[in-house]
Amino acid sequence: SWGCVKDRKGEWIIGFVRYLCNCSVLEVELWGILDRLNLMIDMCFKKVLIQTDSIEAINAIMEDARGISNSTIIRRTH
Repeated sequence: SWGCVKDRKGEWIIGFVRYLCNCSVLEVELWGILDRLNLMIDMCFKKVLIQTDSIEAINAIMEDARGISNSTIIRRTH
């Protein structure tokens, strides 16, 4: 998984890479979202916008908001 954090102007702030072995595409997307959130928490951001092209990841996170998911990765995004 890899990604970056940008400011509101689209300027690069920080990037990250995580080695994932034997994961589904959904798990890779979720790790990318979780890693971005953790970076932004560590950097004391108060308002954030996460962008992803994975509707499956978005749906999984939204389902967890309703208490449906059993995935630890998904629960950690809340």
